[in-house]
Amino acid sequence: MLRSLVGSEMCIRDSAPIYVRPIDSRTGDVQEFAAFEWAEPAEEVLAWEARRPKLLTELQQSNADLICLQEVQFEPTEAGGFGLPAWLSALDKYKSQLPDQSSLTEMAERNERVLAARYPVGNAVLYNPERLELLPGVASDSTTRVCVCVRGKGDLSGLSDVAVFSAHLDATSEEKRVKQLAKCMEVARARGLRHMLIAGDLNSELNLGSCAAAILAEPWRSEPSEGEMAAECAGDLRLDGEAVPSPEQLETWYKLHGAAAEMAELHRVRLLRVPTEATRACFEIGKRAGPCVPWRLDHILYSPQVLQLRSRWQTLEVDPQLIAVGLPNHSCPSDHLPIAASFEPVQLPVLDDAGKSEVERRLVELDQVQLGQVEALVASQMKVQLGIEAEEAAAAAESPAAAEPVKGRGKNKKGKPSAQMIAFIQGKRQVVRELQGELQEVRKALIGDMDDLELDVVEGLLRSEMKMSLQEWVESGTRELKKVAKK
Repeated sequence: MLRSLVGSEMCIRDSAPIYVRPIDSRTGDVQEFAAFEWAEPAEEVLAWEARRPKLLTELQQSNADLICLQEVQFEPTEAGGFGLPAWLSALDKYKSQLPDQSSLTEMAERNERVLAARYPVGNAVLYNPERLELLPGVASDSTTRVCVCVRGKGDLSGLSDVAVFSAHLDATSEEKRVKQLAKCMEVARARGLRHMLIAGDLNSELNLGSCAAAILAEPWRSEPSEGEMAAECAGDLRLDGEAVPSPEQLETWYKLHGAAAEMAELHRVRLLRVPTEATRACFEIGKRAGPCVPWRLDHILYSPQVLQLRSRWQTLEVDPQLIAVGLPNHSCPSDHLPIAASFEPVQLPVLDDAGKSEVERRLVELDQVQLGQVEALVASQMKVQLGIEAEEAAAAAESPAAAEPVKGRGKNKKGKPSAQMIAFIQGKRQVVRELQGELQEVRKALIGDMDDLELDVVEGLLRSEMKMSLQEWVESGTRELKKVAKK
């Protein structure tokens, strides 16, 4: 790691001991993903006693500021919960962020039922507190997603606030992978951050045409072709041979791809991928014999606004022999090759006080104008309603047999509004909806003319003053506006 470039990050998958050739109580056999049939002799390649010291050495020698771990086998603590395994205590310069205890307990109970081993397995993030400051706030972390929000200090003082995720995405469903990436963005945005670093086993090669890759903002990427979309869809469905997706399956894939692209735009998150290559070598899916084939499953995604990539570790493309023998092996103790990258912080520009005041003025002015428009419409509609009620009251007075109106709603004795009042209420709702649509378009136009710095100010104001997100404001305006519109 070129730590002299003031920032480094490492991702490694531990391959938890209980996930190595365990007997699944549901089937009485070892699951395919945990068989590692190429990894022989097992006592030299798979045994935890052989792998653990190698893993620890890799972690220590990385000298990384951030370490994102997946498939950590946590151990019981004296307090009754679960913590990092004892072997990681040698990394004493780091502090750690772990999954919630409730998630760890749930995972431990699952593993006890299925694998007869009450140990949870999940992600963790280690960070160097001498160079990174943990931001206040608490995130709800699961076993497959752990987050720390940090800013640089000391030699890294130029690093702006970043949400860092250790992620382990679903192995079988692209839809779930997209949802998991969306959740990372939602967690970061809920903390008021839009600059991120996501590292881990994403269980996707992120090829052009994949839905998970649609969140990326790679400048060299073009729109995927129909063939690329179909190939990625077929791969996710694990279709055999020359089989192709049905029109319905392709339609679903296109919709998911579009939703993933919109997700990044909605959250105003721009991510690039560190250009690592294959990190996994094993038998092809569904096969019990070789040869081993490479897969590009582990990735580091980052926000280029605050991080400039300087270097990365090489991956399996530089050593065909590692691909041929598969992972883990004598030189690599994990079933996935570790990846790492060094970054240099990019100074994030900020809006000056005059610029902030101008943004706030435009926001307040628009809210006041729109509130006035809604109040004027409500007042005019109330005037019409009162006129109808007066007419019906006069008619009732002239004809005792006519329905007697009930104050405020033009109701007769049975409580049902008159036909005239029903028509008015329906018309009122329609004009209110039309006005709300027009006002929404004006709000969209306002933020559409703003750059990211101005939008950051808007989001800060909405979050602190109105307790709402930018998207909520665009869709419905302020809460006072909604309250008046319902009258």
